[in-house]
Amino acid sequence: MQRKNASSPRRKARGSQDDKVTDAAWHNKPSYFVVANKDRMIDPRLQDAMTGQMKAHVTHVNASHVAMLSQPQAVADAIIAAASKAQ
Repeated sequence: MQRKNASSPRRKARGSQDDKVTDAAWHNKPSYFVVANKDRMIDPRLQDAMTGQMKAHVTHVNASHVAMLSQPQAVADAIIAAASKAQ
């Protein structure tokens, strides 16, 4: 049996690509971001710049681009910390 991960192609909800974003959530909701310090796809300095613009709560992990596979506990801890602060 073949395993699929979340990035596998799948059918999209009707209209999901036609809807227009009128207000990005990160403008008025808390944002959280995991920066992969060894990422060679998206420069970590660019990731840090994006998190600064979003005023995000940042977790740095010593991982490459797919941190959730190489550092699952660190990523899970970041998600749990963000969820615990949700209202």
